[in-house]
Amino acid sequence: YLEECVAAVPFLRTATTVARFQSRVARKTAALHQSLCKLAESTPAPAPAPPGTKCLGAALYHLHASLMAVQALPDDGQFSLFLSSLYHWMAALHAELANLAKLPEAEGYFRTQKSLYANGLDGNSNPRTVYELGSCAMTELLPNVEAHLNFSISLSLRCLRRLGELNCKETDEKKHSVWRQSLDLVSRTYFELVAHFGASGRFTKALTTCNVGLQLFKASDDPLNEAKLLLWTVRLKLRGNNTWSWCPWSPLPSASDEEPLEALPQFQITVYEQCVAHLKDALQLLSAPKEVANATAEDLASLKAVAGRRLGCVQVRLAMSRLQAAQLPAARLQGFVSESACIEAAVALWKSEGYLPSEDEKPAMELILRALEVFDRDSDCAGLCGAVNLFATAVYTSRALAKAPGEARIEVKLAERHSDRAVASATTSRPRTFAARVVKACLARHLRRGPEAARELCRAALALPPTVGEEAWNFLRAELMGLLLRLLKDRKSTEEKAGIKDKTNGLLKAWDAGDERTARLGDVLQFLEGLR
Repeated sequence: YLEECVAAVPFLRTATTVARFQSRVARKTAALHQSLCKLAESTPAPAPAPPGTKCLGAALYHLHASLMAVQALPDDGQFSLFLSSLYHWMAALHAELANLAKLPEAEGYFRTQKSLYANGLDGNSNPRTVYELGSCAMTELLPNVEAHLNFSISLSLRCLRRLGELNCKETDEKKHSVWRQSLDLVSRTYFELVAHFGASGRFTKALTTCNVGLQLFKASDDPLNEAKLLLWTVRLKLRGNNTWSWCPWSPLPSASDEEPLEALPQFQITVYEQCVAHLKDALQLLSAPKEVANATAEDLASLKAVAGRRLGCVQVRLAMSRLQAAQLPAARLQGFVSESACIEAAVALWKSEGYLPSEDEKPAMELILRALEVFDRDSDCAGLCGAVNLFATAVYTSRALAKAPGEARIEVKLAERHSDRAVASATTSRPRTFAARVVKACLARHLRRGPEAARELCRAALALPPTVGEEAWNFLRAELMGLLLRLLKDRKSTEEKAGIKDKTNGLLKAWDAGDERTARLGDVLQFLEGLR
């Protein structure tokens, strides 16, 4: 009927009447297509589509037809808001189609939607040859995730641009609602597109998408999504073990994505320096004094913790790299940050004579201490906190070893502070507990605190994993017996001498028997607790 009305337009008498009539027909046509779209969204898709899916192909056709019907209308405030809402509706449909395109049954579903997309819900509408948005064109409905996400983003941006140009007080409340919904949709779609590129190994394209999204969120004053996208950018640049199995718009890392802490290859240093800048920007956005929209206190705290944790890991790796590049003595201690290498590193430190620090070491140690401030505040960073505190303990202990005990008061104080934190944080890691105890014993030996050094070596032996190689056990046996014999020689009390001799002989006899050795080590430790 509306098409017949349009055919009667030449018979109307005045231009004003014609314009008013055409506008009314266009609005009626658009409203009818929108009603058909809602009907299509509630109509089950025919087999072989998966159960529960709807006729989104027909819904998309009718929204496009509605758009075509009204695009020639005069641009007033009400029309601009109507058009913006239409763009947002179409963007949401494309986002839903992108999710359907990821399903295993996607081919069957989209096969049922092709004719509906071309001809509408009733199948008798005039077919549309091409659906274009800028440089994108889709001649038929396909299970193409990237295409649907790009269409969704383009339509959302059109919606936001229209709303930005709109200045009408009567529509302010509805405008704000559509603006917020469209911004939420485009942010989710951006993150999904980045995840899609990352999952398919197209990291350069993913980073390009991140850069475009950052400009959008900055222009729309959306610090939360800008910070999230900065975290995404960092994850892409440090993609190492990423499995891309987590929620597309959540940058929270999984356990398999924790960064190692050793020195970097030289070609990666520039990338890590860029990541430091990104993470600092993200933390600044999340810590801004103004209220962050659409974010709970828990969300903000979680994102801050993730950004801080990642920043700490990056700073530690940069510090290790700078020590190694400058060939500084502290670089030889980086085995302490690795759980698999810390036992060997502790044995090597016990046998070393330490070193005197240089000014070149200072910037790297400042990065280490900054990272420790972050790890100490985060209860989920016990492992990282233990590893870095252990490295700091080794550094300050090595410096103390190179000086006379009376001249190393500052180094001793710092080493003791970090060693206590390292032991407290390494309770779940036996290798790190062993290494921390050996370093404490090394410092006590240097300070001529014999009983304390022997106690720490006993604790180190009790923490040593049973599966460790014979070299570590032989080291403990030789050094612990040496300390006990020295104690026997230095003690003046006959009773203490007899006790030391008895405990030492019992430990020697039981050393090669695992369970009995553990019991004897406990006896020796208990006896040494009474010595000063």
